[in-house]
Amino acid sequence: MSGTAFAMKNVRITFLPLALQLICCCAIPSRVTSPSSEVKGLPAPIERANETLGADALIASGFFNGIPAGAAETWSSFTNNGQYRAARSDDFNMPEAAKRLYGDDINRMTAHPYVAGNINHDDGYHDFAVLTIAAQRDDAERFGLVIFTQPTNPKEPYKVHWLYRNRDLSKAVLEWWSGGLAIREYQEDGAYTYCYVNWHKQTSAFSCDREFIK
Repeated sequence: MSGTAFAMKNVRITFLPLALQLICCCAIPSRVTSPSSEVKGLPAPIERANETLGADALIASGFFNGIPAGAAETWSSFTNNGQYRAARSDDFNMPEAAKRLYGDDINRMTAHPYVAGNINHDDGYHDFAVLTIAAQRDDAERFGLVIFTQPTNPKEPYKVHWLYRNRDLSKAVLEWWSGGLAIREYQEDGAYTYCYVNWHKQTSAFSCDREFIK
């Protein structure tokens, strides 16, 4: 065998183990850092975190500061099982025409979809209303509007009243005016309908009407 042939043979022999070693070393990290089980496991905890934030954000906002402790306790009890949460800005689907006309007002009211005051016009001034979301749903009719009324007897719990349930309120906002609570719902052309939230003492129920009932 010539010297040249012998040298070439030695090069091939030493190159083969080195190549195998490089292949093995490059392949191992991809299996360790990107297992399919880890990727599939990410969405669930993220969704749960967002749902919890939606429920806690109302308390964290300071909305309940300075009003009876029973109000915050009632809200916490209402959202405790994770079925409902307060609506967030990204839950709404406001028409582009409405945003061009009333953008600042819409942004402010969708960022704070809750109001407090004497909603049922009795002696309790710490009623509050919240646009809610059914947390396990993603369809348009996952919205609700819940009104919590302050008891006349401090020892009694707040009462929960559903004004709307299982309804598309993605284009609606809550508005407080001198007479109480109203709902503004935008249309695709930027116009809006308006109704006044009225309390009916005889039936112990709320309604939203074109006329305000004194």
